[in-house]
Amino acid sequence: KGEIKEIRGKTTAEEEAVQRLNDEIATLAGGVARAEAFMDRFQDLMSMVIQTARRPLLRHSLGCDCVGADEAVFALFCATAIQGEREDAMMIACLLLRADMAPLAVSLAQTLGLDLDRSAPPPGTRLN
Repeated sequence: KGEIKEIRGKTTAEEEAVQRLNDEIATLAGGVARAEAFMDRFQDLMSMVIQTARRPLLRHSLGCDCVGADEAVFALFCATAIQGEREDAMMIACLLLRADMAPLAVSLAQTLGLDLDRSAPPPGTRLN
């Protein structure tokens, strides 16, 4: 079974994982500046989610292969916002956040989606 933690501060292992993620995003995004801008926006979204959550959110530890309910809802929220389904994304955001924060969270998630689209390789490009 996976270890479940309340989302709060980062441990050293989590900070190292964030650095590895930053390095990978820099490679995919085409540079450190674009990756830093993306991660800043992602951090803005995560800060908003954590600060305006309707209840304490839970996550699994880094070594866990499981996906928890809060993690799954957040992923669904982001995917729905990125696909342009704004009203559905706001409804999903209300499961996690105060209702007054849902529109802003959706806008941030949509911006992240646009950043990802801009940094994605052209269709048909082999990645390995």
